[in-house]
Amino acid sequence: MKKYLYNRITGSIVFIHASSVYGALTWLPAGLLAQSLWLQLLLTIAANSLLIEMCIYFKLLRLNNWIVTAIFMLLTTCCGFTYGSLEAGISSATIALVTFMLFLTYKSPNDVGHTYFAYLAIGATSLFFIPILYITPLLWLLSLYQLQSLNWRTWFASILGLLTPYWFVLPWFLYQRIQDDMSIQFPLFSLDELPTNGDATLMPIQIVVFAVIALPTIIGALNFWQQSYNESIQTRLFFNFLQWQGLAIALIIILQPQYYNTLIRMMIFCASPFIAHFFALTRSKIVNYIFFVTLAIYIVLSIVTTHKPILDGANEAILQLWNG
Repeated sequence: MKKYLYNRITGSIVFIHASSVYGALTWLPAGLLAQSLWLQLLLTIAANSLLIEMCIYFKLLRLNNWIVTAIFMLLTTCCGFTYGSLEAGISSATIALVTFMLFLTYKSPNDVGHTYFAYLAIGATSLFFIPILYITPLLWLLSLYQLQSLNWRTWFASILGLLTPYWFVLPWFLYQRIQDDMSIQFPLFSLDELPTNGDATLMPIQIVVFAVIALPTIIGALNFWQQSYNESIQTRLFFNFLQWQGLAIALIIILQPQYYNTLIRMMIFCASPFIAHFFALTRSKIVNYIFFVTLAIYIVLSIVTTHKPILDGANEAILQLWNG
């Protein structure tokens, strides 16, 4: 089958290194040095490293697992306005760790160890970003039906994992004598956390970024399931897991847009394998054009979202365009 230029690019190690260098450079105009965003950068590197390990260990792509991390880095650069968010960095690393740990439990209903540590990560992250607990019931269902690893032992281990961080912090709250205000600290079901008019108003560029991530992911998912007969059963189950996880996160973004900056980084993790699969395992002249257009859009968005003056100008221009 004929190889097009994009096939040579995505299959080249140069593309991976170039994406890595470019991704690192975008942190400079976003305030890496001026705002000391070193911890946020390290968390992003951690999420990227876990994605690499997951792709290699489970062989998510038949030909080239490295393109997944290249797509992940390029998508992350499109969200330069999230670089300064510690919650976004923590949640991105957490979703990578949780997914990796749960994948390790595939067809191992007695693997309470990896299950415990997966939910321990969720529990610890919920201390900083409580909406991550929203995906817990879905993870239970996916573990039951996709990974075939949920029984009463692993379910109990997941509960212990979720509660462990709270056992450690509860004495501190009691010591501070603010136990009566814990509903403020842990507002999972609080009506006060529903989006207000101001919170629900996203920047135009945020909507554009969401669309730029969602559209290629949908195309990649459709292509994956059309060609799924070429994949192993395990790979299909893993991609199905990522698909439902990504859909859940996208739904939370739509319903709770005040959490956009944190959740979009989690959504990127679920989207990257589908987009990478589409570009790595197709051979089409049309896809060749789509690849270069997509790459150009990613680069433009990375420049816009990492430079505050350009970002403000882009938001104003898009608003004027929408308002006629």
